[in-house]
Amino acid sequence: MTAPNGSILFNNSTGSDTTASGLGAANVYGAGASTTGASAVVTGISTTGIRAGDLLWVQSSSGRQFSIIASVDSSTQVTCDDNFDNTESGRTWAIGGKRATLENSREIFPDVAQYLKGVIHLETDQTINSRIGPTGLAGVIESADDTIKTITQTANAAHFYGGYGSLYSGLIFKKIKFANSYGSSLNQPIFLWDNGSSYQSVFAEQCVFGDPTNQCYTLQSGGGSFHYYTFVIAHGCVIQNMLDVYAVSMTLDQKRPSFKGCLFRNNNRAIGAPGTGGGFSGTVMDCIFDSNAYGVQQHRSQNMNIQGNIFYNHSVAAISIGLQHPFNCNNNLFVNNAVCFNSGKPYYYKNYFYNNTVKFSVSSNESLLGDVDLTADPFVSAANGNFNLNDFPGGGNLLRAKYYELGGN
Repeated sequence: MTAPNGSILFNNSTGSDTTASGLGAANVYGAGASTTGASAVVTGISTTGIRAGDLLWVQSSSGRQFSIIASVDSSTQVTCDDNFDNTESGRTWAIGGKRATLENSREIFPDVAQYLKGVIHLETDQTINSRIGPTGLAGVIESADDTIKTITQTANAAHFYGGYGSLYSGLIFKKIKFANSYGSSLNQPIFLWDNGSSYQSVFAEQCVFGDPTNQCYTLQSGGGSFHYYTFVIAHGCVIQNMLDVYAVSMTLDQKRPSFKGCLFRNNNRAIGAPGTGGGFSGTVMDCIFDSNAYGVQQHRSQNMNIQGNIFYNHSVAAISIGLQHPFNCNNNLFVNNAVCFNSGKPYYYKNYFYNNTVKFSVSSNESLLGDVDLTADPFVSAANGNFNLNDFPGGGNLLRAKYYELGGN
């Protein structure tokens, strides 16, 4: 496979979905491209300034539309990495420049991005009107600079449906925000999977899922047999204002989520398993849970690992787990919660508490757990979203003295 010459650029102000492919130093385009079915050769184009590694777009009537150029054969012909599916002539084509919209560039995911040959850089926010996928859905989508770019879905639909489907490839996002403007009757997740779409693995870094106004429903949901490589791994992300009962909804053995340094705020149940059946395995470390109804809730623990988190201002319970399997829950800080632990056996230890109404719903759980009661508020200003530790004696100063790091990004 030919290495691409750079990222595939999207800009809904200066880009074009008819005169640009998104990748190439020279921007050339026209209306005379010819393709041959099961062939990677494209003729009837201009190759002025074109190099191997640039991206060709041909507006085929069906099948492949995008392919990386493997060689420039003449002034009017290239050979691409991948075969085109149709024998057609007089087709609109383009190389280089910037694409305008994800909405009109859906074929880029199965054609190029699924092989991780193309990193998609968003220079502007994007709007989509239906779900993207499922065929060959994988690749890297990230902000082109250091600012968050938003993908807003306008329909009662997922943003992305399905995936390429294994532990080694999936949807990868960095500094992307997900919003949905459909309204309060929305009932579709951001990421949807089922038996018709295969696996779905999602990796996210410094992303924002949900919006106070354009609320999303839930992070990921689905069903079927493709559960082993269906999961979300999120680092430094925000999960907020979800409409569903669970912001992150899990079911038995179908997902093994991992959240590190994330912020969960203003949700009903931040992470949980609906129904009365089994729970899920997962890792939640160095996260902040701010003003959700529940923090983590499920009926059976299935080897959860909950460490180094902050649970603040939960109206029902910070952690509520039916304990039929052991789980690790230590070095967490609980402040201003109605109930910190609502569960029946003491599988938690060395946690820190301040100004909670009920620490343990079962009083016998307090013995031999090594928990510490603070005498002062440990935060600089939690009500204003500042969860940095202050220097008050018996509060943040005590935690600093223990070299105890709390919370995430």
